[in-house]
Amino acid sequence: MLADAQAIIAKQKAANKRVLLLLDLQNMGKLDYESRKIGFQGMLQLEYDKIACYGQSRVLGFIINFMIKASGKGDQIKLMASREEAVNWLKQTSTAG
Repeated sequence: MLADAQAIIAKQKAANKRVLLLLDLQNMGKLDYESRKIGFQGMLQLEYDKIACYGQSRVLGFIINFMIKASGKGDQIKLMASREEAVNWLKQTSTAG
């Protein structure tokens, strides 16, 4: 799973483009241990500029916020209330909030 993302990211970087990820979490089910582990590894290992997530449930939002804080990537990863808000944040040039 992370290998697929790394390949896509490598193509973006080779083209000298920013790596902006938009994650729709509306249909995300339970986040089991293995899913949390893979997600956290992605936060730490992938070379992205920004990740914006939207559509998360309250519980999922709490878990993901905890993971974001633990990763130290709070300036690069944000949970947004809507797709529009997420896209607007990704379009900003700075990685700061």
